[in-house]
Amino acid sequence: MSAQRRRDAEERGAAAPPSSVRLFAPCLTQLNEPRVVEACVAVLEHLGISVDVVDGQTCCGQPLFTLGEHRQAAKLARRMKKLFGSSECVVTPSPSCAAMVNQRFPELGVHGFEVVEFARFLRHLGVSPQTLGCRWAGTVTVHESCHGRHLPGGPDPTEALLDGVAGLTRVALPRPHQCCGFGGSFASEFGAIAAAIGEDKCEAIGESKADWVVTNDAGCALSIRSSLARRGEALGVRHLAEVLAESLGLMPRRPVVARRPSRQDQPR
Repeated sequence: MSAQRRRDAEERGAAAPPSSVRLFAPCLTQLNEPRVVEACVAVLEHLGISVDVVDGQTCCGQPLFTLGEHRQAAKLARRMKKLFGSSECVVTPSPSCAAMVNQRFPELGVHGFEVVEFARFLRHLGVSPQTLGCRWAGTVTVHESCHGRHLPGGPDPTEALLDGVAGLTRVALPRPHQCCGFGGSFASEFGAIAAAIGEDKCEAIGESKADWVVTNDAGCALSIRSSLARRGEALGVRHLAEVLAESLGLMPRRPVVARRPSRQDQPR
């Protein structure tokens, strides 16, 4: 981290950025949203922070925990602490995985290890998209995940960060506290109910008149994208990191491509 950036942070009253971080890329993000990992790395490196995407990382154990398999979840928690525990700072793009690590690991007997969710990490550093010169044209609405809503440290800063991007218009999402229908194992066990909840979420998104949905949980992105596809609607679904990376010219902007729903999109 350059001395100038540290001085800038001090002048803003923000925390000085660490020289390096380790990135925890959750399994669902790696499988379904790998571009989010690339975007996180690109934005953090643009801020002058060295990023280490640790080899060998696996699931944090959240699916096992929610299924009541706490002994197996504890094994994954202990493995994760061993892999990341010596790190100065661990950042993750997933609010739900951050909640699992910070709030549930102690219940599994794993203490002294925490991760920071990406948007909250940027807020901690006092990052200003306006100062960075971010520019991204489009109308977006924000879906905050259920887990993200209950993370400690104040409200989710995603909307405030997006409001600092030139050319971007953010519109309110009706019934913002409504679940998207994913709920981890809930969606696989109760597919028809999850699909119905997803339909309600799409109705709210439609009412917003937005062209893009920003959500920071890979499970929510998967659920919303599938629900939109079943309706044949062409809206883009993005993580905050993708919008910021595109707005800084660090990644090419992907177009919205309408597609017909596939068989796996259909509720069971």
